[in-house]
Amino acid sequence: MAGQFAIDMAAFGAKSKTQMRNVVRWVSLEMLRRIVMRSPVDTGRFRANWQVDLNTPPEEVTVDVDVDGQITVMAGELKLAGYELGGTVFIVNNLPYAIPLEEGHSKRQAPAGMVGVTLTEFPGVVETSASAVR
Repeated sequence: MAGQFAIDMAAFGAKSKTQMRNVVRWVSLEMLRRIVMRSPVDTGRFRANWQVDLNTPPEEVTVDVDVDGQITVMAGELKLAGYELGGTVFIVNNLPYAIPLEEGHSKRQAPAGMVGVTLTEFPGVVETSASAVR
């Protein structure tokens, strides 16, 4: 009987780790999606420069464009598939005008920025994601 208990506890631990990893992936993806979709669009270059990486922040700038944001979100989803517990998820935009846009430079499209607004929603996104895993 003690052997079965150990097996059950190991299975519970493995399931819990998988669930925690999935919550981090889902939360990160939802945060990325919200940031990208809130990003102002002129040519689509700013949206395309939202990049996701694991454990080390991306440092490059791309010349890609993504007007509707879908390619950028899908690229982030692919990166997040490799997330493992204990790692760090980075969502960055290295274009030189990213900070002015975050500070409200785009009065018409993103007057409150993108990241700060999305971060205020973080607790609700975590709660929704955690509930979906249960």
